[in-house]
Amino acid sequence: MKTRIISTLLLAILVPLSALLSTQSFAEDSAYDIIQKFTLGDTPKYDFVAVDNKRLRLYVTRGDRVDVVNLDTNKVMAAISETYGVGGVTFAQDLNLGFTSNRQNHTVTVFNLESLRRITDIQVTGGESILYEPAVHKVYVFNRNSSTIDVIDAKTLKVIHSIQSSGKPSQAVTDNYGHIYVNVQDHAGVDVIDATTDKLESTWKLSDCDQPSGLAFDVDHSRLISACHNRVAVVTNALTGANVAQFSIGEDADTVLYDSESRNVFVASGGGNGSLTIAHQLSSDRYRVTQNLATLSGAKTMTMNKQSKEIFLPSFADNKLVVLVVNTKIH
Repeated sequence: MKTRIISTLLLAILVPLSALLSTQSFAEDSAYDIIQKFTLGDTPKYDFVAVDNKRLRLYVTRGDRVDVVNLDTNKVMAAISETYGVGGVTFAQDLNLGFTSNRQNHTVTVFNLESLRRITDIQVTGGESILYEPAVHKVYVFNRNSSTIDVIDAKTLKVIHSIQSSGKPSQAVTDNYGHIYVNVQDHAGVDVIDATTDKLESTWKLSDCDQPSGLAFDVDHSRLISACHNRVAVVTNALTGANVAQFSIGEDADTVLYDSESRNVFVASGGGNGSLTIAHQLSSDRYRVTQNLATLSGAKTMTMNKQSKEIFLPSFADNKLVVLVVNTKIH
């Protein structure tokens, strides 16, 4: 009897210990690294990037054009030209359409995702970041100068509404069910928009946050993750608006990604020598920074290939536009 009790106690101790060691080993083995680099010429201008995961194409905004890169070869296969001051790219996969926001000439360029043929240019108020909401088939264009959001019907390609933001809108995300969440940069908040009515529902305060830029959405746990310029990321409950967590990030952060499979948050910061902060989500409201990967100065925008989990970060080095490819060391 005593032997059985001792055996049971030892098993109770050793199994959790084994699991802990296994978890630690996995965390070490799954560290992220720069696995590849490729160049896209010597034009210094670049801004946001986006991946068409259906066709495996990387879109890199280049000031006066958008380079479309074949991810099988890492070579430019085409360019969408005359997109002056282009900020962002978004995709309406259900309509086979792509949209670019062009801040310099205040237009949105519409193109065919398959052929990359230009369809039309839509006049808007400004053109910083851009987002497609599939639940209502609308494109949202965020304008910092006017603090407005233009709404385009993606089927008719007409501007149908203009929403007054509570401040200067930065990056935005959707829950794909008719709600848009927008970081408001000048007063550190999040605007919540009902995409069915195109009305501003509410504005939530981001505590201890200075000039939020990047924003990611954890759909499974209804959590918003905002990157702030005072080197913290603030996590907000998307159901209540309460700030529930925060963790440290790098200098001059601009883009945030959340991967639901690994439950990792990625924050790209271009200040100093550049860094990519990786934080693991322990629970809905608990996050632990597991790595700060050195990148390149200015590497603060990024996107992810959802199939391969590769992260693409553009920067400028040795007089060339360099795209860093980040992934785990084992993948």
